Amino acid sequence: MLLVGFNLSAQQTNSIEGPGYSFYPNPVNKGQDVMIDLTLNHPQLIEINVLDILGNIVYKQEDFVEEHLSSLLLHTQKVEPGVYFLSIQLNEEQTIRKLIVR
Repeated sequence: MLLVGFNLSAQQTNSIEGPGYSFYPNPVNKGQDVMIDLTLNHPQLIEINVLDILGNIVYKQEDFVEEHLSSLLLHTQKVEPGVYFLSIQLNEEQTIRKLIVR
């Protein structure tokens, strides 16, 4: 697994940005949805994974997203409180950011 943008710093922000996307809120309460806003040049498949600290996938979601600005919801009902990594893959580019579920 290739990890790009892997950051273990203790950020306490409400919005996290990556190349072509942002997500909020972070931290999120269990059962609350995380909004992922995307800006894309063309329609494409996006793969979203929530990983535990050992790298195990605890939640997976794939969506086909239209071009320009789109929003996706990441549901956290099945994710137990803790520190996770949100992996977002667009085409060949993968970014990973910390996600806190309370």
